[in-house]
Amino acid sequence: MTQASLLADIVAGRGDGSWNGTSGITSTAAAGAVSQSIPRVVGWLDGGDGSLTVAFAAPGDTNLDWAIDILDASNFLSLGKFDSGLAATWQEGDFNYDAMVDVLDAADFFNTGLYDAGNYNSFAQAGAVSAVPEPSAAALLGVAGAVLALRRTRRIWLHGRDGHGTRGGLS
Repeated sequence: MTQASLLADIVAGRGDGSWNGTSGITSTAAAGAVSQSIPRVVGWLDGGDGSLTVAFAAPGDTNLDWAIDILDASNFLSLGKFDSGLAATWQEGDFNYDAMVDVLDAADFFNTGLYDAGNYNSFAQAGAVSAVPEPSAAALLGVAGAVLALRRTRRIWLHGRDGHGTRGGLS
């Protein structure tokens, strides 16, 4: 996926601003928040190596760490895109997906009321979001048991119960 196609998918999913799009990248979490007048969106980062990161976010969270703080303010102000007319990314302050940073993005940044308020992602705080769930000990033991049983069955089939190469004990 290219940056351009990612942005097109995000804009399509955003629909009329309430994340009600019928195609593209949508977010039920952002839609639920917006329906309660809480500004939430889908943010994105370009990893610079061909990778792209997409996440539930609040406007202003330039690094997608679920907190709006001095690092985000620094990105917004010091990366030189505000009112420059130059193409910009989410990390540089383009929070409305129009590829530039202007007063509308600044309003999005400040209207969240989240500056130095801590983690705003209640889903992550509640443990409802995890990138890769850790397997439980019982699941690991179950998988290990299945692998051992499969190896034993295969060994018996190939070498016979007596271990002398007769299949399944038959000659």
